[in-house]
Amino acid sequence: MIGAGDTAGHIHMGVAIAEEADVCFPAAEIVLVCAAGRFPSKRMRDCGYDILFLDIGPYDRGNPGNNLRLPLDFIRSLRQSLRILAQRRPHVVVGLGGYPTGPLVLAARLKHIPTLLVEPNLHPGLANRFLAAAADRICIAFKDTAAFFPRRKIALTGTPVRQAALPSSITREEACIRFDLNPGLKTVLIVGGSLGLDSLNKALSLEVHRLIASGLQVIWQTGDQHFKRIQAGIPPNLLKHCRIFPFIASIAQAYAAADLVVSAAGAITMTELALWRKPVIVVPSSKATEGHQIANARKYAAAGACILVREEASASSLTDTILAAIGSPEDLNGVSTGIEAFARPDAGASILQEIEKLAGAPRYKQPEAPSR
Repeated sequence: MIGAGDTAGHIHMGVAIAEEADVCFPAAEIVLVCAAGRFPSKRMRDCGYDILFLDIGPYDRGNPGNNLRLPLDFIRSLRQSLRILAQRRPHVVVGLGGYPTGPLVLAARLKHIPTLLVEPNLHPGLANRFLAAAADRICIAFKDTAAFFPRRKIALTGTPVRQAALPSSITREEACIRFDLNPGLKTVLIVGGSLGLDSLNKALSLEVHRLIASGLQVIWQTGDQHFKRIQAGIPPNLLKHCRIFPFIASIAQAYAAADLVVSAAGAITMTELALWRKPVIVVPSSKATEGHQIANARKYAAAGACILVREEASASSLTDTILAAIGSPEDLNGVSTGIEAFARPDAGASILQEIEKLAGAPRYKQPEAPSR
């Protein structure tokens, strides 16, 4: 059972682990548990796995008054988790961080079910830090992250990536044609995470005409809440060179088409780009929980694995950086080499090894069958 959060990053990481489990344990039942409400449930179900939902929402840092119901929501979701565990009787519960992980992992602890956490960020979030004492094993992506957790529980595994985002045999030319773009032009992929990075979207809305006038073409994932506004603001004559989507399900094709990526600094996207060896300009979101994205971006930038642009930089400054980077093959190649050093193609298999150890640990009693 995988606690897969409420964003595409959490869910895609959960799918990556589920896909690896399908290979290692083809007879296993795999269940994802997510928070209801934020990420479209249809997209969740399209992943092909059994998905259950908890009625719990995120902590609202901007409006503390909205958090008055959180204690009641937590208790309700804890009861839901206990009921789910009693019904499904999993051998191992995996938590991927984020607020929905809390009640599920704590419920598993109460039922003596082995638990494993996966932390893809350099600086762990509040949920995983809080649950560290209850967890049996903690898988991390960066060596520095070990300082936040009990060392005896740590396994350095990397971050798993789902099959749909892995490098494939599709060529750049084929990918451009699938997006109805010109393979002869340089392509910039803009992606601000599944929810969309508002500052990045606003900046590019002001400057996309300049990118296209400079001979570039654009593939743009805006996030659902920004899509209609951005699409309506792009002049029809520019749409020939600009493909706009609320969410790109076929992200591997977008990566294949891109000569340069402009992205937020979400852990999953950065992991995917490392496997693709894609040069990236990173605009970390200051609103990301616990400053995850800023810490991630600085780590990559220090290793020459990305070009870092502050979120508060002007739209014209960001465009200047894009044009300078795509006009310098040497700079792009240097960033590609730097980000490739972060690639861990064996991450999913490494995490499954840890899950297998927990599933077979004799000191755990398995949950009793529900009474009739």
